[in-house]
Amino acid sequence: MKAPLKKESGSSNKKYSNKAEVNRNKSPIKRSASSIGSLYYDDMSIKYLGRLMYGKKNGEGKEFHSNGNMYYDGNYQNDAPHGDKVTTFHPNKQACYVGAMNEGQKEGHGTEFYESGQILFSGEWHQNEPYGENVQIYNNDGSVMFEGAKCKVGEDAVEVVTETVVETTTETTEIVEIVGENGVQTVTTVTTEVTESHEPVECERVEEVAICEAPVEGETLIVTDTTLVTDAGTTTVHTEQTDTGMVTTSETITTEIVAINAETGEELVKMTDTIEVIRTDSEGNVLEDDKVVVVEVDKVDIETGALIEVEVKDTITEVAIPCQDGVDVATTEVVEVLHHTDDGHAHVDIVTTTEVDHIDVTTGEVTVTEQETVTECVGETEHITETVHMTEEVTETDVVTEVVTVQEDGTVTTEVTVVHTETPTE
Repeated sequence: MKAPLKKESGSSNKKYSNKAEVNRNKSPIKRSASSIGSLYYDDMSIKYLGRLMYGKKNGEGKEFHSNGNMYYDGNYQNDAPHGDKVTTFHPNKQACYVGAMNEGQKEGHGTEFYESGQILFSGEWHQNEPYGENVQIYNNDGSVMFEGAKCKVGEDAVEVVTETVVETTTETTEIVEIVGENGVQTVTTVTTEVTESHEPVECERVEEVAICEAPVEGETLIVTDTTLVTDAGTTTVHTEQTDTGMVTTSETITTEIVAINAETGEELVKMTDTIEVIRTDSEGNVLEDDKVVVVEVDKVDIETGALIEVEVKDTITEVAIPCQDGVDVATTEVVEVLHHTDDGHAHVDIVTTTEVDHIDVTTGEVTVTEQETVTECVGETEHITETVHMTEEVTETDVVTEVVTVQEDGTVTTEVTVVHTETPTE
C-alpha cells in the first residue's frame, strides 16, 4: 500500500501587503520529479526518510545516525541540510550545529557544539569557516583555541570597500523585575534591529528571558521568542521550558506570486504556512513532533491586495510519536480545489486522506496500519462523498450522493443514496 501523496510545503487581505517580488512568468502549479522515499545504512538500518529528487535528498526529510538517533529533521537542498534555522545533532543527541546552512555548509549566523555540549564557535560563518573581527574558538574543555580576526574564505586580509549603502538602527530595552514568591529574578531583553541596504531587507526581533534558577515544579519559563522577516517570508520561534522538558513552536509564512493577469488586474499568490511543535523531556528526548502545513493558491486584486477567492487549499497535519520499537506517524491531508464551469456555476472538490504509519527505526521498514480517503464534490444542487477505508485485511468503500431539488412551488427535497462495498485488501 502506498503512502498518500504529499505536496510542497494557510486568510485576511493584509497577508499579501508585504509579499516579495518574484518571477511573474512562473506557472500557477509547480510539479517536480520528487517523491517520498528512504535510504539505508549497510546493515539496513534507516538513514533517511523523506523527499527525494533524482536520488538526492531534496525537500522535507529526516536523517538518522547509524545508532538510530536523529541527525537532522527539516529541509534539504541538493542532498544536504539547507535553510536559515537548521539544527543538527551528535549521535549522543546533543546539538551539533544550530543556525543557517547553505546546502550543507555553515553560512550566516550559527553555533557549533562539541558532543559534550561545550560551544566550539558562535558567530558568523562563510563556507563552513568562522569569520569576523572578534572571533573566539574554544577547545572541548572550554579553553580558548583561537581569539582574533578572521577573514571570509576567499578574501585577503585587507579592508573590502563596496558601493552598497547600509543603514542600521538598533533599539534595546531591558526590564529587570522580581516575579513570584520564590524570588526568581527575570531579566527580559528586547532587541529590534532593522537593516536597510541595496541587498534584501531583513528585520529581526529577538526577545530573550534569562532565569537565575531552574523553574519550580509546574512553572512555565519563556526561554526565547524570535521573529525573522526577510524577502522570502516571516519565521517566528517560541520556546517554553518547564521542570519536565521543553516545547518549541515555530511558524514560517512565505508568499510567492505564481501567475499574473494584467487584463483583469488579478494575480495568483501561493502562501505557505508551516507550524511545528516539538515536545522534549528534561533529557532532550523527543516525545512528540506535530506539524501542520497549509498551502493556499489565492486570487488577489493586484492594486488593493484584497483576497478575491481561494483557488486551492492544501492542509497537511502530521503527528510523530516515538515508541519503543520505532515511530508512529499519523498524517492527515485535506486538499480543496475550486472549479468554475462553463455555465457560470462553481463547485469545490475536497479530498481528505488520513494514514497511520509505523516506522521501525532499526530496519527502516514502514508499515501502513490504516488509511482512509474521503473525496467530496460539493456543487449547488449535488454533494457526492466517497469514503475508502483500508486496513491490512479489508477495504471498505462508501459512496453517499445527496441531490437537492427545488420544486415549482418552492419546496425543497433532498434525495440521499448510499452504496457500500467491501473487498479484501491486496
